[in-house]
Amino acid sequence: SSRYGIEDIEVPKEWRGKSLLKLDIRKKYGVNVIAVKSRDSEKVISPPSDYVFAAGDIAVIAGENECIRRIKY
Repeated sequence: SSRYGIEDIEVPKEWRGKSLLKLDIRKKYGVNVIAVKSRDSEKVISPPSDYVFAAGDIAVIAGENECIRRIKY
């Protein structure tokens, strides 16, 4: 739809070294992380809450386009 989207984003610096649980991305940013392409190219579908982001990770996020834009810019 024109209101919602799914995007691949490079993991922001402030997410690196932190887990999904600690970041509480859904509450803070209003999006869900539905997959992660890790630096070693291994796909993680529905990453567990203890997944820790690293430099080079690509997060696949879903949510309202406005929320996605706030993360990207």
